[in-house]
Amino acid sequence: MVLMLAGCGGKTLSPQDQAAQIQKLWQKGQVSEALISLKNMVRTQPDDAGLRLQLADMYLRLGNPEAAKAEIEKGAKLGLDKRTVEILNIRLAVLRNEADVALAKFETAPDIVGDPALKPLHAEILGLMQGKLDAAQALYEDALKEPKPTAAAY
Repeated sequence: MVLMLAGCGGKTLSPQDQAAQIQKLWQKGQVSEALISLKNMVRTQPDDAGLRLQLADMYLRLGNPEAAKAEIEKGAKLGLDKRTVEILNIRLAVLRNEADVALAKFETAPDIVGDPALKPLHAEILGLMQGKLDAAQALYEDALKEPKPTAAAY
């Protein structure tokens, strides 16, 4: 489906081009414009789990836990994979300053337990939120021994 992106002088942009435009706006610090553009995309494609993921991520980065939680839940219902949902919920718990909730996911969520790509996030929670610097350092050292992931883990 081809959509119009407001403010582009009437140019028709593909969803991929719209996503690139939103990323450029974000990188330029035009956060409000990026958020509005992404919300408009979601409005026209409400059943797109990937867009819900992007919107949840943006809300997490903006520090809006309520809006992020709503988008995480909608994305989960639309079929986001369980690992992605768990990672978003960990980030949500961190945003809410709920270290115990976030750490519990590393021990109980089947798609998260032992995932080497998430060791840095786990270490940040242990070190920064709980002051367990030795445990955090050990996780960071373990993470450095792992092969480099090809895509962002979180």
